[in-house]
Amino acid sequence: MKQVLFICTANICRSPMAMGLLRQRLRQDGLEDQVQVASAGVYGLDGSPASQPGVEVLAERGIDIAGHRAHTVTEREIADADLVLVMEEGHRRTLF
Repeated sequence: MKQVLFICTANICRSPMAMGLLRQRLRQDGLEDQVQVASAGVYGLDGSPASQPGVEVLAERGIDIAGHRAHTVTEREIADADLVLVMEEGHRRTLF
């Protein structure tokens, strides 16, 4: 199984939203059993829920990220990922 990891700053808005959007697309395309999608933050607000505006915007599209809890990315997550996508150049510089 391939693994995609989205990274943002706090893991409460951009990366969980990207994760939700990609998961939905994979389901639509029948690929959900071939790709695992996760998100994390370079300075994750560990245990915090996804931002309410993000939850609401995705809910309008039928995507539920309300159960998401933020966490700081680990070296293991990066090593295990086949593809790491960052939201800003600063995130890449922090990680690599």
